[in-house]
Amino acid sequence: MFFCKDHRDVVKSEHPDVSFGEIGKILGQQWSNMSEKEKKPYLKKAEDDKKRYQDEMASYEPEGSD
Repeated sequence: MFFCKDHRDVVKSEHPDVSFGEIGKILGQQWSNMSEKEKKPYLKKAEDDKKRYQDEMASYEPEGSD
């Protein structure tokens, strides 16, 4: 998700006539071709975001749940 967010506009500008789905395929191929070292910052962001979400859900109290 974070990789796609950072690179989608670049891919769109390089391939202006390509559909949204095809852009996703290109991004997926780019991701697959990256080394673990290149992926590491994006994986860290995803891990941090997952933890943030879990923490928020753990403290979530629906309205009217007295």
